[in-house]
Amino acid sequence: MTQTKDQQLPVRRQVQDLLEANKRSLEQALPRHITPDRMIRVVLTALTCTPLLSKCTVPSILRAVVECSQLGLEPDGILGYAYLIPFRNKRGEYEAKMIPGYKGYLSLARRSGQLRSLDVDVVREKDHFEHCKGTDPKLVHIPPLTGDRGEIIAAYACARLADQGVQFEVLNLEQINKIKASSRATGDDSPWASHFEAMAKKTAIRQLAKYLPLSPEFQRAAARDEYIEAGIDTGDVVADGDLSDLMAAATDARKEDLKAKYADQDKRKGKRQSQAGDVHEGQVESETPLPPDDREAPEPGSAG
Repeated sequence: MTQTKDQQLPVRRQVQDLLEANKRSLEQALPRHITPDRMIRVVLTALTCTPLLSKCTVPSILRAVVECSQLGLEPDGILGYAYLIPFRNKRGEYEAKMIPGYKGYLSLARRSGQLRSLDVDVVREKDHFEHCKGTDPKLVHIPPLTGDRGEIIAAYACARLADQGVQFEVLNLEQINKIKASSRATGDDSPWASHFEAMAKKTAIRQLAKYLPLSPEFQRAAARDEYIEAGIDTGDVVADGDLSDLMAAATDARKEDLKAKYADQDKRKGKRQSQAGDVHEGQVESETPLPPDDREAPEPGSAG
């Protein structure tokens, strides 16, 4: 099969040219706090830092970038929000996939407005750690202030819900390694190899998320993550020259996420106002502040 002139260019250059050509569409899919120029720069840096990505098909890289844009996560592979990971498909070709990091999940959970707080950490051999479930659940973690804490023996995630309820999940090292063994992302370039602690934290968050009321974008990210690790194809094929259709779909999905989030905020606000009518004279009804990302979010239907 004869390659076109564009297909003969290095993968990094092809990706850069296509993203630059579709910058307007990229801007519409991205949240307000990430500019198209920044996303392009982060993607190109990721391609440089992970040489195996240069062997991936260009459409798969573009699709992963669209997924990052839709979720508002930068795939720099360093800060832990998201990673671009090369996988070999059944045809023997390398494809890039977007894998959310634990900080990415924390960011998505905070944006949902359903949680007051979400704490995640690993437990090491010399830490003081207690946890019990049942009618009186309890979780206590006291790391030593000085000295070596030892090797990782567990990871946990603990969420305080908007209604003041608390939910937590604890995974021991055996459970973490079992999940790692079932993942396709275990090569030398994988986050499991270079960022084991972060991946252990992410695993705890993902297990806890099954019991939490979270946003559609969080649920979508978690589902894609599990599909990728299980080797299940996650989506649409991106045409080599045009990102507009997929970017439009990503933008529409983002608008629907925003509509759902604002509808939930209106519902909670109405409930608080209803409760305020029952407050006795002289009492002040305290109002739960929205997370920073919710206060700064754009109006539904606006770009970003």
